[in-house]
Amino acid sequence: MKKSLLIIFTAILFSCHSPNKTSILGAELEFKPGENNSIESVSPKHSDYMLVFEDNGETGYLYVLAIDHAENPIVDAMHVYNVDSISDKTINSHYRIVWTQDGTKGALFINDYCHALVDFTEQGAYNRNGFPPAEKNGWVKKGHDWDESKLSLFKL
Repeated sequence: MKKSLLIIFTAILFSCHSPNKTSILGAELEFKPGENNSIESVSPKHSDYMLVFEDNGETGYLYVLAIDHAENPIVDAMHVYNVDSISDKTINSHYRIVWTQDGTKGALFINDYCHALVDFTEQGAYNRNGFPPAEKNGWVKKGHDWDESKLSLFKL
């Protein structure tokens, strides 16, 4: 019985897509920027791909994880914001990690605005401010300069 409920819950979680069925909701959470919070999501199709957004009270970063990299699964990190620079930090923001249907691309949306996205197939990571420069760690092939064309892959 528990296994059946888990399968049903998982199916419901990953079937929460937009009416045009081009994006899959991986996770969502509401909190105020600067509240020491995080949101994480494993790709609905590839268990080796994971995105984690963390607000440590001062900054917000999106971490790109490739679980099959046993030594250090964090293969990239992208700056999203400095809490001090946010004008409306006293109100809740809506954080979502969204995936493409094939589960190879993920994006972080805050209040329906995409701040960062990752393409696991091309090993590229893109964020609005291009900071920090992409690590030369063998995984990252493209990034962090924003690529507006990638945004069309995600429909909320």
